[in-house]
Amino acid sequence: MQDFLNTQQMVNFYGFSPNFPANLAFAVIWGVIIGIQLILTIRTKERAFGVSMIIRCVLELVGFIGRVKLHANSGDFGNYYMACIGVHICPIFFMAAFYDCFVALVTIYGENYSLPFMRPAIRYRKVFLWMDIVAFALQTTGGILVTLFIYPGLKVMLAGLSLQAFNILIFILTITTFFARVNSKRDEIDEQYQDIRKSTIFRGVLYSMFISVVLLYIRCFYRLAVVAGPWGNSAMKNEVLFLVLDAGCCTVVGILLTVFSPGIILMKIRKHGMIDESKYEDPEEHALENRNTNLSSRETL
Repeated sequence: MQDFLNTQQMVNFYGFSPNFPANLAFAVIWGVIIGIQLILTIRTKERAFGVSMIIRCVLELVGFIGRVKLHANSGDFGNYYMACIGVHICPIFFMAAFYDCFVALVTIYGENYSLPFMRPAIRYRKVFLWMDIVAFALQTTGGILVTLFIYPGLKVMLAGLSLQAFNILIFILTITTFFARVNSKRDEIDEQYQDIRKSTIFRGVLYSMFISVVLLYIRCFYRLAVVAGPWGNSAMKNEVLFLVLDAGCCTVVGILLTVFSPGIILMKIRKHGMIDESKYEDPEEHALENRNTNLSSRETL
């Protein structure tokens, strides 16, 4: 029995027992956010955004529940997986929400401000989302490998975090470039969307989106510092840093996306039929579908 306890003490993924009150508080906050997001989803009827947002919040809640349970036994593999997948990987899913929001912003301001090779706007989402999928796969694989082979697992996680940081940086530059083009040619803004752009909720969504992306970028660099160092480095063992730069940043993002919910803007756009669905279609894919349809028709004849 003593040998078993010694083994559990040696297998300590964080080098400390996670703070029970702090992690429980974050779990409660995310539980409240889930409830509000559920109400917003029902109200706005934006099921795609709302359901995906709820899933992201549930993952955060599961992660903090895992950390709360790790307080009693910091060497439990199951609770470590809960914390790893929920807390460490979930921010990638938040970025996916911002890609959808950016597509809507491009539509509201006008695709003429978009980069020529990124038209239609749906291409923004596809490019950034695929990069995040690869980053997600690498971080997940690395998190699993760490429990078996520490240093190879850390290297895989580092690769995933580096790709995520690069992706967020490119996204920030893309947003900055887009609005720089908008400010330089404000006379070309489509007046059709003027009422939405002047609304308080729209400005709130716009600012909260930019702040959230920056916070996730800061959080990503914190994670890089944790993973880049040797196992058990000072950044990894400092829970205060985690609570501020990881849990804190992600929770602020969750609160901002709840107070200034992009779902409300999407509801207003859909309600007035202001989005031309053809703008969300990739012409190359559309042409390929038509070609396949024609071929099928010929074969039938």
